[in-house]
Amino acid sequence: MKRFIAGFSIYFQGIRFWGSHRSLLRLSLIPFFLDLVCLVLGLYFTITRIPEIVSRLVHQPEFWYQYVLYYLVVAATALSLFFVVIFLVFIFANLLAFPFNDLLAEKTLNLNSVTLPGAGDQKRLKAWAAKSMRNTSAMIKKTLILLVVGGAMMVATLIPGLGLLGALVGVFL
Repeated sequence: MKRFIAGFSIYFQGIRFWGSHRSLLRLSLIPFFLDLVCLVLGLYFTITRIPEIVSRLVHQPEFWYQYVLYYLVVAATALSLFFVVIFLVFIFANLLAFPFNDLLAEKTLNLNSVTLPGAGDQKRLKAWAAKSMRNTSAMIKKTLILLVVGGAMMVATLIPGLGLLGALVGVFL
């Protein structure tokens, strides 16, 4: 139980550390606003496009008793499209904000006096840009792998028998 409480308190120690250094606060505003702009644009796109997409996928029923099922399908389709778009928006936003998050992590390590291999070279802009590009390419590779695995799990949930396995793997990841 002591380890759990100690682990829980680490979060608040990080917030105090972040709040006590103005340079970290200023630097963290860039990724925050990038994520916020991407989220607002994604929500706007989703809200304006969902009725059009749903109307293409699901047609108006012909008989009165089909309306209950129709509205259930419309709600499920709209909700699914909403989650897919939000997921893609967050991936795009994290890819945009990654260099700034990398710089924020580097600055935090420097404030904590944690030295990294080649820390003297990182002061130059060219060295930082090269390192940031390597990190960004690694993040893109990881993102693509998780998208492929997530897509395979989504397909697996649609297959009877594999649905439970796909859901368990998804929860694990």
